[in-house]
Amino acid sequence: MHTTTGLATTVVPTTQANRTILLPDIDWVDIPGGEFIYQQGELRSLPTFRMARHPITNRQYQTFIDAGGYRDERWWTDLERPAPEAARWPQANRPRTNVNWYEAVAFCRSLSAQLGDELRLPSEEEWERAARGRDGREYPWGNAYESGRANIDETWRSNRVGEWNLWQTTAVGVVPPAVDWTLNCSSCGLPDGRRLPGFTG
Repeated sequence: MHTTTGLATTVVPTTQANRTILLPDIDWVDIPGGEFIYQQGELRSLPTFRMARHPITNRQYQTFIDAGGYRDERWWTDLERPAPEAARWPQANRPRTNVNWYEAVAFCRSLSAQLGDELRLPSEEEWERAARGRDGREYPWGNAYESGRANIDETWRSNRVGEWNLWQTTAVGVVPPAVDWTLNCSSCGLPDGRRLPGFTG
């Protein structure tokens, strides 16, 4: 397998012939297991898990679309299937926008089948552990806000904390992500914590 501009190319054998498919080249990070501070001080424990270092980019998500991901019934079992929307900022290395929770789950299912490994959205606990560390920091870097370290509106009138307000996403890796989907989706018609068929953990 080799990597080219954010995608890994691999040859997948089929009954008719070999075909080349593009897979997203995702940078995985091991998050050490153990106890951590959750929410407002509750002590919880998780086993070691892996998580993507950055949000999925437009280029990475496009591999799912190009491979017929919205047409393949396997990825959409028990999910609502919308028509794909264009990303708000279409540059290849920007985080993919305009993807709902169902689409994110379908993307994970497709990638799981292609890589031969179970991939899923992180749980809320996993996301918080990865973002806040073991000690429950308010920000990934510590407990005090530092201007320019996050893509937020720092100029908000009632709580001005800096001079930055980009009003758009930035290239993946420039600043930490603010919001991503987790496996727990109480606003998607599933009770908080319920797992979808085909997913464990």
